[in-house]
Amino acid sequence: MITREMAEKEMMTGLSAVCSYCEHWYDAKDRGDITSCGKRCGGPASMMGFPEYKGHMKDKLNTFCFICGKEADAAVEIKGRMIGVCNNVNTDGKTCMEKLRQILDRVKNVVVRERVVTIL
Repeated sequence: MITREMAEKEMMTGLSAVCSYCEHWYDAKDRGDITSCGKRCGGPASMMGFPEYKGHMKDKLNTFCFICGKEADAAVEIKGRMIGVCNNVNTDGKTCMEKLRQILDRVKNVVVRERVVTIL
């Protein structure tokens, strides 16, 4: 069972919240691999929505920020899967939304359509 303390420790190293709460990451660490879990879960950088994700956030990926794990301010649809992201400012002075935009800016041949919807 992945505890909050375990996940927060991993996030302090720069690992995303989604990966920090994923069993695949800890399985890889047990094997001695600390660079990758070896799965092609694929987040926004690979234009996927974590289809192989194995963790407690699986059915709630749209309600938690996939970067920091806090409550999502918005959900981003990537290939039919909704992933949460927030506007909280990180230790580097950037918001998670800004980090997501930087990730998507590096992806080639991708069209990003942005739609802002106000919820009353």
